[in-house]
Amino acid sequence: MTFANNLYFGNGTNVSLEIGGVTAGTQYDRLTIVGNASLSGTLEVSLIGGFNPAAGHTFALLDWGTRSGTFSSLQLPALAAGLAWDTSLLYSTGVLKVVTPGLFAADFDEDGDVDGNDLVRWRTHFGAGTTHMQGNSDGDADVDGADFLTWQRQLGSATTFASSTAAPEPVTALMLAVAAAGMIVHRRS
Repeated sequence: MTFANNLYFGNGTNVSLEIGGVTAGTQYDRLTIVGNASLSGTLEVSLIGGFNPAAGHTFALLDWGTRSGTFSSLQLPALAAGLAWDTSLLYSTGVLKVVTPGLFAADFDEDGDVDGNDLVRWRTHFGAGTTHMQGNSDGDADVDGADFLTWQRQLGSATTFASSTAAPEPVTALMLAVAAAGMIVHRRS
C-alpha cells in the first residue's frame, strides 16, 4: 500500500502487517510512505497461511521518504527454535530480518566467525547476490560496499563455543613424564 503524502501514526495506533512469504506486496504487506512517516503506537506483525520464516529471510515492511519517531511497541510472532527477529534495521531501512542468534552480520557462511571465507562469499556475489549467505549483511537485498564495510568491521570476530575436549596443561604432561620415569627407575632397582 502506498501513501503519496505524510503519514502520522499516533500513540494509540496499531499498525498490523501480515507475512505469508518472502515476496513484498504479494506474500507480505509493505507500507510505502512517499513523504514523512511519523511513527508511534504499535507495530504488530503476524504470520499467515502456515508460513514459517527461515534464517536469512528479510522483510522490507516499511519504506518512507523521511522518518520521525519510533513505534512504542513491537509485537512480533514467535519463530521456530533457534531463530530470532533482528529489528536493528527497522528504523533505518524498514526491514525485519530472521537470524540465528549469535551469528555476526558478516558471518556469511554462518560458521560462527568472520574470516576470509566470508570475504570469498561476498566477493563471489558482489553486485548480484541478495541473501545473507551470498554476502548481504544489512538485509537490503543486495551485496554491495556497505556489506563489505560490515565484514571489515567484524573481521576476526567469533562466537565462543564451550570446548568438549579437555586439553592437559603443559605442567600436567611434565608431571606424568616424571612419574613414568620414577616408575621405570623403581622397577629396575
